Amino acid sequence: MTKRLNVRISEETAEKVRLWAVRFGISQSQLGGMALQSGLDTIIRAIDPVESLTPAQLERVIQAAARAGVDLKETSGG
Repeated sequence: MTKRLNVRISEETAEKVRLWAVRFGISQSQLGGMALQSGLDTIIRAIDPVESLTPAQLERVIQAAARAGVDLKETSGG
């Protein structure tokens, strides 16, 4: 299910959306959704990288680390 979100953007950004939507052959709404998702993911990764991963992605990272011999025991940090 999709949700509608109303946002305000500058005229310059609106023009970029219009131009790039035409260039990609997609609607402005599609491009806006892609841009929002991409930008939100980037912000989350910068603030809390672990939260940006799905449980399946995190499991693959943990498995790869274990195969590489990384000690995954939790430490107290002290």
